Amino acid sequence: MFLQLGVALLVVAQAPLPNDTRCNFHGGKQDWIHNETLLTTRGVGQRTPKTPPHVVLNLDLPPSERWNVALQMLPPNAKEIINQYLDSLVPKWAIELIETVVGPLIDYKGWGEEYSQEMEAIAKQLDLPKGQVVALNLMYVLENIGINCSNWNDTGPTGECVNNTKMIYPFKTKLGAGVDGPPGVCTSIVAERPDGTVVHGRNFDWNIPDVLRPFIWEVEFQRGGVTLWTGTSIATYIGVQNAMKPGENGFAITMDARCQGGLVWENAAEMMLKNGLTPSLLARSAMMNATSFENLVGILSYYPLIAPMYFIVSGGGMGQGAIITRDREKAIDVWRIDSTQTNGWWRLETNYDHWEPTPEGDDRRGPGNQHVQAVGRAGMNESSMFGIMTQWPTFNPHTDHTAVFIVKDGVYNTTVWFGDGNATRAFH
Repeated sequence: MFLQLGVALLVVAQAPLPNDTRCNFHGGKQDWIHNETLLTTRGVGQRTPKTPPHVVLNLDLPPSERWNVALQMLPPNAKEIINQYLDSLVPKWAIELIETVVGPLIDYKGWGEEYSQEMEAIAKQLDLPKGQVVALNLMYVLENIGINCSNWNDTGPTGECVNNTKMIYPFKTKLGAGVDGPPGVCTSIVAERPDGTVVHGRNFDWNIPDVLRPFIWEVEFQRGGVTLWTGTSIATYIGVQNAMKPGENGFAITMDARCQGGLVWENAAEMMLKNGLTPSLLARSAMMNATSFENLVGILSYYPLIAPMYFIVSGGGMGQGAIITRDREKAIDVWRIDSTQTNGWWRLETNYDHWEPTPEGDDRRGPGNQHVQAVGRAGMNESSMFGIMTQWPTFNPHTDHTAVFIVKDGVYNTTVWFGDGNATRAFH
């Protein structure tokens, strides 16, 4: 089965790339950040904020029944929308090949029995091929097969790793005009107030079309009628992009892509040899199993991952904020809040190792740090963090949702942004 997967991924990864000036490796010299037209036509002022729907995942139910009620909230044409989205990312012939090969991966032991059963039930209820649901949940692993780069997202290309310059990625040498924003990014910030409370903000920049944004929802994971923790995800995707367990002993997670999501071959090898989890499923598992902030850091640092990632975490105690830089097998760095250092009371992550300079064409780090400094430690709160996350270029045309959490105070607010200033955009 895994040999078939490898062959299929190789065939798809070697597909011809489009002659499309939108396919830009943002390590090049691009001017999207300083593009006044983008700022005035596709900034936050041209977007409509909405609160995402709330759903409950009853963990007391069998895995095959957990998503039934939530999926009934989707529009009647959900299947068609999902198919269009996949078609916009990957050629139809490639989708059919992937579905055939990865369909059996619904029984991949790295998922665990519960996750496999959940995906199988979702496929059945929405009348989708099993392989399609698996492919959606493997999008981070399969990111390099995306042929239409206009849909680059936070699971997709975000720049090379400095120490892996020989790795071959699509679109690396594609430079040109017409760049409408960073191809596939996120930004996360953890900042400590003078009283030790940590405020956590993130922008999720998947660049999905408006018709799919109603699929973004907040999920309450419950047992015995009690909410254990809350996460934000997208329908059919059983992992979480961000999550929080409230209280002084609670914690929160956000994720930012690293190293373009990794090379497909290496991601597949991690599945075959290590039974690694996708980052979003590791986040869900960590939220279920962690007993403290430090335990959470440990789980996220050492459990095998299918692909590299940044985990940004916060807790309910003083100084509980950190950026975990992950390779597939373990963390290579844990960068913690340290208020004894100059400007150490916050940590900001975009999509590049914090000890390395950002690419000239995608310096969101510098403006983001300036906006945090302008607010100041004493001025940091839910409202000011939201303001930071909605300033250009942290907020950009590809931003789909903004979230702010304060674990200690039980604050968990997500805003989904509709409209991207381009009325003609649906699926590219």
